[in-house]
Amino acid sequence: MNYTVIFYRLRSSDAARATIAQETVEADDLERAMQIAKKLLDHLDAPQKPDGVAIQDAKGLELCAYDFE
Repeated sequence: MNYTVIFYRLRSSDAARATIAQETVEADDLERAMQIAKKLLDHLDAPQKPDGVAIQDAKGLELCAYDFE
């Protein structure tokens, strides 16, 4: 199944998200997609450090999100 991993920054005034990196990955299940997201974070080449990550299914439904701080 395809998942979209989205790394984002949070705006402190209203918690709005700004996407700084996005990758489509193939994984058997959400748990495996989360493991892939962790590996992507370790090697992320983005202009800013992300504040969090979200994972969406192929239809764009957010399955989970995690703010790092």
